[in-house]
Amino acid sequence: MSRIARRSWNVATNRNYEPKVTMIIPTYDESTVITEKLQSLKRTDYPHEKLEVIIVDGSSTDNTVTKAKRYLKDNGFPFEIKILEEKERSGKAKALNFALKHAKSEIIATSDADSYWEPSALRKAISYLADPKVGAVTGREKLINEGRNTLTLAESQ
Repeated sequence: MSRIARRSWNVATNRNYEPKVTMIIPTYDESTVITEKLQSLKRTDYPHEKLEVIIVDGSSTDNTVTKAKRYLKDNGFPFEIKILEEKERSGKAKALNFALKHAKSEIIATSDADSYWEPSALRKAISYLADPKVGAVTGREKLINEGRNTLTLAESQ
């Protein structure tokens, strides 16, 4: 990993590159984290007029959607947030594909509901996409719940 971090990638970044971005957030039973996720999104420094967020819920049974709608109503947002609800749970991949049909932007970002981004994270990631050689960007993950279950434990390895 440290060898990769030191590697010269010869990628030109452009902090002024600001295309329209749709961030898709798939959810399933995320009521314990959805408010914090929305608070995290609200702090982004990406131009609000160029940002659209789609929350796609996979038939949560814990009031995730109700909690998200209440937070949005009570707090307002400077950019568009859509909430799509699947009739039945069909998995993360299908949820992402369902949301893609509703996306209006040239760039798609995805984020889990329990992932909180620094305010400048989206802007920094997008700056790499200004280089036509770059097709995707990922960030460094810092898990706050690595021992919660086998999935998060596996991610921490």
